Amino acid sequence: MIVNFYTVLGISQTASQDEIRKSYLKMAKKFHPDKNIEGTEKFKEIGNAYKALSCAETRKKHDAELLAALCSAGPSNGSCYSSSYRSNFTSTYTSHSTKRQKTTADGQYRSDYNIKTTTRITLNQSFTGLSQHYVKYVETLYCNTCKGKPKGAQRTHTCAYCVGEGFVVTVVGRDKIKVACRTCDGMGTVTTFSKCRDCRGKKRKECGFHVPIAKGVHNYHTLKVKHRGNLMPDGVRRGDVIIEVHVDVESTDGSFKRRGDDLHLNLAVDLRDAILGFGNRPTFKHLDGRPIYLSQIPGTVLKPGSQITVPGDGMPVFMSDDNSCGDIHVTFDIVFPDFHTNIYNQYTTEPANSQDPINGRNGHYELIDSEDEF
Repeated sequence: MIVNFYTVLGISQTASQDEIRKSYLKMAKKFHPDKNIEGTEKFKEIGNAYKALSCAETRKKHDAELLAALCSAGPSNGSCYSSSYRSNFTSTYTSHSTKRQKTTADGQYRSDYNIKTTTRITLNQSFTGLSQHYVKYVETLYCNTCKGKPKGAQRTHTCAYCVGEGFVVTVVGRDKIKVACRTCDGMGTVTTFSKCRDCRGKKRKECGFHVPIAKGVHNYHTLKVKHRGNLMPDGVRRGDVIIEVHVDVESTDGSFKRRGDDLHLNLAVDLRDAILGFGNRPTFKHLDGRPIYLSQIPGTVLKPGSQITVPGDGMPVFMSDDNSCGDIHVTFDIVFPDFHTNIYNQYTTEPANSQDPINGRNGHYELIDSEDEF
C-alpha cells in the first residue's frame, strides 16, 4: 500500500515548498524522540515524507504512484484520470477545453475575492449607534479597456517540459505510466498573451457605502456585507466586504473610559461639597449630552478616591434584546482650596436641598468607599 506523504505532513497536494517545509518542522518538533519517546516511528515517517516532497523529481514520482494506485482498481483507459484523480487532488489536470479556476476542493470559490477594510468610530458614536456610517474600501476591478481579458499579440510555443507531447512518462515500480504535463495542462503547447498597457491585467478603485452600526459595538468587532466584494471570474458573483470596527476607548473629551460595558469617570468635587453635600444640579454630562444628576447626603463626607455606581447608565449591551446597559463608576477627586481665607464661613453655610430628582427619580446614589469592590 502506497503511503500518502501529503497526508503524513498534513498538507494538500497543492502545497508550496515553503508550506511543506513549515509543516515538516512543526511535526518534526512535535514527534522528535527527545521529546516524544513513542514518536520514533512517526518521526522517521515524517522525514521520509519531507525527503520525497522537497525534491521536484521525487515529488513528481510520488504523484504518479498515487495516480497509479487510484487507477489500479478501475480501467486503464484514462477514465480514472479525469474522475478519481480530480476528486482526490485539488491541483487537478484540466482537460484540453477547460481552464484552471480559483476553486477549492469542494468546488466553491475561494475567499480571496473578499475585501477586508477597517473603520474607526468614537466612543460617543458607539454609545448612540449610527444609522448611516460611511465605510471606504479598495476594490480590484477589471479594466474597462481590456475587460480583464488578455488582448494584443499572442505567442504559442512548444512546451519545453514535455517537448510537445502533452504528457510525461513516469516509472512506477516496473511499470511506466503516462501523466499529463502540468506545465501545459496536457496541451503540448503554451500560449502567452501581452497584457493591457492601461492596467497590466488588474485595476484598483476606491469605493464606499453606508452601513448601520448598532449601539454598544465593541472594539475590533467585524461586520460582513455580502456580495459587495471583488468580482469573480464568472462576471456575475462577488465576494464579501469584511469590515473591522475600531472603537476609541476614551470619549472625545477624555472624561469617560470604557471597560467592557461599563463606563468609568473621574469627577472633581470641591472641598465644601465633599464635606457638606451637594444636590439640585446636574453633576456631569453623559456621552449623548444629557445631564446626569447626583447628590450626596449631608453628613456623609466624601474622601479622595470615594466611588459611587450609577446602575444601568453605562454602555448599551451590544445586540441586547432587552436594551440592557452597563453601569457608570464615578471616582471623586477632591479639589482643595489654595487659600484658607473664609473657609470657616464656607463650611458653616447651609447646604442646598439634596432631595432632587436623579435621572427622573427621587433619592440618592449609594456611596461606595474606594476600598470597597463594585
